[in-house]
Amino acid sequence: MANYWAIEIGIHQYRFLPTLSYAQRDAELLHEFLIQAGGFAARRCALLSDAITVTASSARFPTAENIYAQITQCCQQVKPDDFLLCFFSGYGLKFEGKDYLLPMKPIRVPLLPLQFRWMPYCKRYALPQLKIFC
Repeated sequence: MANYWAIEIGIHQYRFLPTLSYAQRDAELLHEFLIQAGGFAARRCALLSDAITVTASSARFPTAENIYAQITQCCQQVKPDDFLLCFFSGYGLKFEGKDYLLPMKPIRVPLLPLQFRWMPYCKRYALPQLKIFC
C-alpha cells in the first residue's frame, strides 16, 4: 500500500524583496487540507514556513539547508510505491537560463546555483531535480 508524503514550503517575507501576500498561507492551508481531508498522515507532512519562529523550531524555518535536509529525510523513507508531493510558494528566479527556488537565508554569498540530487525513489516520483538558488 502506498504512503503519501508532502513537503509544503511557504515564504512570504524575504529580506530584500517585497512581501508576498499569500505564500505562507497557501503552504499552511495545503498542509492542513492534506492531513484533514486528503488522507495524508501528519507524520508524513512537513511544513516549512517563515511564520514559524526560529527559536520554536529552527528545522522548520525554510532556509536552503532545512529544505535540503527535509527533502533528503523524506527521500530516505519513501518507498517505490509511495507518492511525494513537494509544494513551494515563494520567490523564484531565472539564472543563466535555469529556474530556481529562492529559500530564506541563502547558504553563501555571492549567490550560486546548487542542484539537489534526488534519491533513486524520489527521482521516479517527484521533480527530476530541485534547484535552489543559494
